[in-house]
Order: sequence, then C-alpha cells, then structure tokens
Amino acid sequence: MKTPFDAALRVEQRALDAVRLALITGVAQQRQAAAATLAIEAHIAAERRSASSDWTGMAHPYVARMRTHREALAATGTRIDAAIDTLRSEAITAAGHRRSVAQAAAAFQTHWSQKQASAEQSQADDFSGAQFFARRPVLGVADSV
Repeated sequence: MKTPFDAALRVEQRALDAVRLALITGVAQQRQAAAATLAIEAHIAAERRSASSDWTGMAHPYVARMRTHREALAATGTRIDAAIDTLRSEAITAAGHRRSVAQAAAAFQTHWSQKQASAEQSQADDFSGAQFFARRPVLGVADSV
C-alpha cells in the first residue's frame, strides 16, 4: 500500500546508501594506506639489511626519503580515519532518519487499516440494522393502543 511517506522513505534510503558507499570507499582507502605503509616498512628493512652487509653502500638517503613517504601515509591514514569516523556518525544519523520515516509509514498503514476495518464494520452494522427493521412488522396507530 502506498503511503504519503514513500517518497521521504526513498530519499532517506538513498542518503543512507550514499553514506554506505562513501564508508566502503573510505575503508578501502584505509586498507590501501595500511598496505602501502607495510610495503614501505618492508622496503626500509630490506634496504637496511642490504646496507649492513655492504660497507660501501649508503642507505641513509633512501631511508630518509622513505620515512617522509611513511609519514605522509601516516598523515593520510589519520585523515582517512577521521573521515571514516565522521561517515559512521552520518550513517547512524541517516539510519535513524530512515527508521523514523519507516515507523511513520508503518503507523500510517496501521491507522489506515484500522479505519478501513472500522468502516467495513460500520457498513455491516448498517446493513444488518436495515435488514432487522425491514423484517419488523409495521405497527399502526390502532395496534399500539
């Protein structure tokens, strides 16, 4: 059954879907940043091992450059974490709005069903009352005295 809340319910569902999609994208970015950080850590460790076995090699410039990349990734990770926290709170809010609209639609349907049942019962009562009065004998003025 259609309700006056259907359009609002669709709008709230779309808003919730958009937040979910943004949240999924943010989590994917968070995982990519974590994987990139792990890769940099592995490269730094490999370079240090390589430099420790070769006394003529200099790993310090490479490690310093990689540290700046690692710090940039850490800052990106922090920014992504903050964005995900914000998106989670937006998702909670959007879910609450959708739930309240869905509850209003359900209440409208319940109220409408009750009104419909009441109208059907009134119609049945009117019909049975009409039949009762139609079968009742008509009393004249002389009969009533």
